[in-house]
Amino acid sequence: MDPMVVYDRRQFTVLARLDTPFFNKTASEKDTPKKEIRTQKWIGRHWTWVNEYVATTLYCMLEVGLKWYFFEVERYLDNLSNVCLDWKIVRFKEISKSQRLGIVTTGDNTVCVLPFKFQNIITERWNKKLFFVQGRDEKWGAYRILNNFDNVSFESVINILSIEPFVPLEYDAISEAELEDTCAPITYWILHKDDKIGIMTEFAYTPAVFDFIKPIHEDWAFCFVKGNKHIKLDYYDIERAVIELQ
Repeated sequence: MDPMVVYDRRQFTVLARLDTPFFNKTASEKDTPKKEIRTQKWIGRHWTWVNEYVATTLYCMLEVGLKWYFFEVERYLDNLSNVCLDWKIVRFKEISKSQRLGIVTTGDNTVCVLPFKFQNIITERWNKKLFFVQGRDEKWGAYRILNNFDNVSFESVINILSIEPFVPLEYDAISEAELEDTCAPITYWILHKDDKIGIMTEFAYTPAVFDFIKPIHEDWAFCFVKGNKHIKLDYYDIERAVIELQ
C-alpha cells in the first residue's frame, strides 16, 4: 500500500462482512482444507488439464486515506487444522474526499455504506432495513437497504452502495408509532416539520404537509387531515394522500 500513508485506526474502514465468522480464526464445522479440482488452463500454446486447490473465497474493501483497496480473501484449514486467511489485493481505486464512506452494521444483515457526512446514524430496531440519518444542520431523513449482499461477489463489492436515499434530510424529528390491532404490531414513523406531520413506512412516505393523521388500527389504515379535507388510505397506499388532498 501507499508508504506515505500514516496507518491509524481512525483513517481506515473495512467494508465487508466483518460481523460474520468468516474473518474470525476460530474453526467452525464449515471450515475445510483446500479442495483439489481438475480444470483446464491455457499453457504455452494449448489447453492443458491441471490440478488446482481452491478455498472458500470472499471479497472486501479497505479504505485507506483517499484510496479504496479491493481484496480477495481465501479461508481454509492447513495441515494442522488451523484456520488460514490469505489476503490478495485485486485492484485499487483513487477517490476524492467527497467519496469517503462510513459503515453501519445491520444485525443479521451485512455491512452497508453511507456517505461520510452525517453526525448521527441510527438503525431501525426491528427489521433493520432503515437508517435514520441526521445532517450537520440537525435535520433528519432516512436511507433504506437495496440489497443485503447475502450472496456477496466481487462485482457487488465494486458496486459498493447497497442502500438508497429514502426520505430527504428536512425533518425536525422522526418518531416511532405502531398500528396495534393486528396479529403483530406494524411499525410506522411520524415525520415532523414545523407544525405539520407526515407518515413513513418501510415502503413509502408522505411529506409533512398534514395537520393531523389518525391511525385506524383495525383496518391497517390512516385518516389524513389537511385543512377541511380528509381521506382514509391503507398502510400500503399512503403515497396517494398528497395527491388526493391537493
